[in-house]
Amino acid sequence: MLRIRQGLWYLWPCLRDEDVRWAARVLPADLAPIFAGMGAPDRSHALRVARRVELKGGAGAILQAALLHDVGKPKEFGLFWRTWCVMVPDSVLGEATDRSSGPAWARHIHRHHEAMGRLRLLQAGASSELLELLSGKGERTALGWLREADDLG
Repeated sequence: MLRIRQGLWYLWPCLRDEDVRWAARVLPADLAPIFAGMGAPDRSHALRVARRVELKGGAGAILQAALLHDVGKPKEFGLFWRTWCVMVPDSVLGEATDRSSGPAWARHIHRHHEAMGRLRLLQAGASSELLELLSGKGERTALGWLREADDLG
């Protein structure tokens, strides 16, 4: 049921103006354009995750991490490729960084989007605290909130 809900959210992302403005206030000025450049489905998902983390008591860098945790997924990594990576076993194909390789490229994105996102944020001047949170380091309670919120879709 979760995968069906995620697919529907992907097809019809909800980006309320108030949430987009809230994200712009939460993110540092140098990182806000990166969030704004994400695909609408990924921004919608990130906003749901961040709002859930906020309801648990999260603030500051953990909210930034919630908003930017999927920044390594390019817009071209659409619903078809996301579904493919979940449904097709790893052993069926290898990995490739070239988009023209289709399924192998999608597998590479699926496996490495976290590291690719951290590199992008590092190059944009993200704080060490944010980068550590996105690496799974930092305060355990906040990381648990983030993981739990992300798992809900």
